[in-house]
Amino acid sequence: MAVFYVLPPRTALGECLASLLRPMVPGVTISRDSCENLVDALVAGSPDADESYVVHRDDLPNDEDLNTALRDGFGAEVGDHVVQVSLGARIEQPRVKTWKLEAV
Repeated sequence: MAVFYVLPPRTALGECLASLLRPMVPGVTISRDSCENLVDALVAGSPDADESYVVHRDDLPNDEDLNTALRDGFGAEVGDHVVQVSLGARIEQPRVKTWKLEAV
């Protein structure tokens, strides 16, 4: 079974991560662009990378059901897990929803 991580758009996630990291390394320029693909790299480097996929909201059509978009555009199948992450009011409190894809 695969896991599809549906994350906020790259620019929003990049800015969120950059704002979190800037105070930790004062004097170092940390741009949104430098953080945009950080999560992608972390997932790709994990032991489960063969079964894990990062999909950013900006890679999905706005007018299509998320499950359908993952099936049609990214090869998701029945039984695959979806972890949808949205930015919350506070950086350390994202909204997370998880489910398994079911048959249409």
